[in-house]
Amino acid sequence: MSCEVQRGYRRIDMPDSGQVTSGAPVYAVGYPDAPQAVSLGDSGAAVLQFNAPFYDGEGYDFAVFENGFGSGAEAFLEFAFVEVSSDGEHFFRFPAISEIQTDDQTGAFETTDASYVHNLAGKYTVNYGTPFDLADIPDTSLLDKSRVTHIRIVDVVGSVDPSFASYDQDGNMINDPWRTSFPSGGFDLDAVGIIHSLIPLQINEVSVGTPTFQNLDILGRNTNHSNFVVTPGGTVRFEQR
Repeated sequence: MSCEVQRGYRRIDMPDSGQVTSGAPVYAVGYPDAPQAVSLGDSGAAVLQFNAPFYDGEGYDFAVFENGFGSGAEAFLEFAFVEVSSDGEHFFRFPAISEIQTDDQTGAFETTDASYVHNLAGKYTVNYGTPFDLADIPDTSLLDKSRVTHIRIVDVVGSVDPSFASYDQDGNMINDPWRTSFPSGGFDLDAVGIIHSLIPLQINEVSVGTPTFQNLDILGRNTNHSNFVVTPGGTVRFEQR
């Protein structure tokens, strides 16, 4: 497995601000271990390639971990788009939805109510991955959902200035903390957990509430001594054994 990062700006409206520098791509490999994470910066991106392809199974297929903090409507959250590919060339984005108000800019250290977003990485706080279901992406001959090999994470520029804003599938601006003019600005990628891997691994089933989640793979590495857990609220939690 591998992770390649293209750093974004500290402030996309001021290119002279330079790029973010916090963390290293290796911090996105392996199990979630925040505070170690790699910062993407405004519009930065990370491409993760998996030795073991994964597929569209029942329910969620993978989860993306960020290092947000807080809870409920008072959580500090930074968002990113998520795209997948089965050939490393053609990428397809999950249809993201944001109903966060755009009248007032969310400041660099202000909070967000996660209930207003869907299919954006970073919706949940540290150690709780945001789950994604490949079935949400429209079928196309250019994406083999039975053998997905790449995931691309693209930072959402949370500006409500149309000159710099990022938009959801319906053309709505996505408001998240901005301007984050420091080395760790933008989305902080902590880990990606694969649920439906094509490589058979020892399976540990953990039941919490009604859902049951199967531990399979994190970035291509065997995780027999750890578990993903779906909480009753539908989030994905990582528990190291």
